[in-house]
Amino acid sequence: NLSNNPKMKDAVNRILDNIFAMVEETVKTGKTDSAMSVVMEGDQGPRLLMASHVAGTDKLEDTLQELATMAEQDGDFPEIKFDVDKHRSVRFHQVVIPIADAKARKALGTGEINIFIGLSKTAMCLSAGDSSADSLKKAIDASADAGMQPVDPASFTVHVAPIVRAVASVMEQDEPEKAGQLREAVKELNGENDTLTGIGRAIKDGFAYRLELKEDVIRAIGAIVRLAQGQGFATSAP
Repeated sequence: NLSNNPKMKDAVNRILDNIFAMVEETVKTGKTDSAMSVVMEGDQGPRLLMASHVAGTDKLEDTLQELATMAEQDGDFPEIKFDVDKHRSVRFHQVVIPIADAKARKALGTGEINIFIGLSKTAMCLSAGDSSADSLKKAIDASADAGMQPVDPASFTVHVAPIVRAVASVMEQDEPEKAGQLREAVKELNGENDTLTGIGRAIKDGFAYRLELKEDVIRAIGAIVRLAQGQGFATSAP
């Protein structure tokens, strides 16, 4: 309870001040540049990778130090390990969070989440999951080697099949039949025909978005909706 712990309350206030200061400094640069990737399948399990242009990363460093102090005072806070690794100009800190929920442990294939927070002078990056730090380092190298590239102001690509299979894995214990039906709905999908793509472009006095779904994705979504309505599956083309 923060109201009963003045030191913790002061620490939270300092953390908020640091975050707001960092956001303000970033906004003043007039630049936004962020990327994120979630990998749902593979031998290494689910992994999250993200990176963003940030001004005033020293404020973020101060925030982590405050959180580390809170962790020392409160046994429920996970420990923050500083400077566990370095790659190019990025320094990595590590947080390990135990997973209490049994279904979440099964879905993720692990009993804990390894989170790595990377900081350089002008950017922050984050990875979560087993071997995610290695994946993040590869992404850093690829970005540095590619240099500045023209890109759309906003874009995303979602692969539907891995998400559905992950949901099926969570359902397996309690609803094995429905889990099998979910897998059946996306069995024909692969990395080429299971995408949902969105692109945003600036236009005069506004912003235009375009969404593109593969035909097989639309068919699979229809099958999943029928399952949710209790109607069973009919995944073959009409």
